[in-house]
This record gives sequence, structure tokens and C-alpha cells, in this order.
Amino acid sequence: MVSTVFQQKKYLGQNFIYDKDFLSSLIKDIKLDKLVIEIGMGKGTLTEVLSRRAKKVITFEIDKTLKPALPPNVEIIYGDALENDFTRFDDFIVVANLPYYITTPLIIKFMRLKHCRALYLMVQKEVAERIVSRPNAKSYGALSVLCQTMGKTEILRHVPRDKFSPPPKVDSAFISIIKNEVEFDISLGKVLKDAFSKRRKKLSNIFSKEVLEESGINGNLRPENLSSTDFLKIRHALCGKISM
Repeated sequence: MVSTVFQQKKYLGQNFIYDKDFLSSLIKDIKLDKLVIEIGMGKGTLTEVLSRRAKKVITFEIDKTLKPALPPNVEIIYGDALENDFTRFDDFIVVANLPYYITTPLIIKFMRLKHCRALYLMVQKEVAERIVSRPNAKSYGALSVLCQTMGKTEILRHVPRDKFSPPPKVDSAFISIIKNEVEFDISLGKVLKDAFSKRRKKLSNIFSKEVLEESGINGNLRPENLSSTDFLKIRHALCGKISM
């Protein structure tokens, strides 16, 4: 049973969903047999729903005034998730209703962690569309490529703003990123940074002729035209040519 006495803080992006049946429907098809990491415990409603099926839930919360009573298989860690070291945890998935202002850095943080197997996230609809966006779309960018290179992305459900309290100014979406065996490294980060900081330029003005020829990529194309596989080819061609 969770407590109900607290005051939500707008500056922390606290928009909560209280409907347990709705939350249960969101996660009903997620395999929760091992460790679940939750970011943003809030009132603890989602935490409690997760605890019913997961063996262990570790929930991170920056607001120390939030102290809901939770089941014994839940551990609460107070602190900024962006500053926490998650490498100490083995074989986990992330399930979270993310505050909008930390969504992208947290996604990048977990995509880079080898032991994070999957992410199931409530995010701003615009961010969700960027993550699943495909080449040649206006919303396609570095975050799209990073997530699609390292995993399978999908919007599982669109969530209207009236599901939250207080209602945010935008609609949301619940997404999944199921990670594959591709690992993040400095060369992939450099390729994406170089490409999408100059997204309107031709690739021939971003990468060397040697790299483009070795990767079999047409230099007249632009970053937004390339698939995640194309970026991996460029990364492969750049290996050994990047100053570490």
C-alpha cells in the first residue's frame, strides 16, 4: 500500500499516473523475471505494479521527500540517476516514466551499459517519434541511429496527457528499446556527432573519400539519408583512424 501525502514538484518534471490497471496493461507483455531498474519512483504506483511480477525492483528517486511504503522486494535509492553508477548491476531492464528534461541523456546512459538488456520508457511523444524515426524523415537524427543501431525500437502505446496528474502540456508514448549485441564505443559516438552536427551537408564534406569508399557509401548523400547499418559501415571504416 503506497502513501498519498506529498506535493508534486514541477521543477522535477513530476507528472504521475495513478491508475494501476492502466499501468498493469502497459507492462503486461514485458518479461520481468529478474532485476528491474526504475527511474523516478514518484508516489510509487508504478513501482508497486512492477514489484508484483519482478523478483527485485531498484527504484531511483531524486526527491527525498517522497517516501511511499513499498513491498520488501523494492529497494529505494535516493539520488540523481544521471550521476549514479549502474555498472554495479548485472543483467537488468529499465522501466520508467521519465521526467522529460532528462529523457535523452538517460537513454544514452543506459544504451551504453552492456548489462542493460532493454528499456521500456514513458517519454514525450516527440521523443518517441525521434527514436523510431527512419531515414529521410525530418525527425531522424543521432538518437534515432544510436537506438536503432544498438537495438529494436517500437512505440507500444500512445498515452494522452489526461492520464497524468497534473496533465503535462504534451502527449506521451510508451516505447521499448530491446538491445542487441552491438556495443557503444567512441568511434560510433564520433560518427554520429560528426554526421548530425552537419546534417544538411553532403557526406563528402563530412567524411574522407577513403572512408566513404571503404564503407561503400555515396558521398552525395546526406546523414539523414543513411540507415543505421550504413553508419555502422562508416564506423567500421573509421576504426584505426580515430584519435582516442
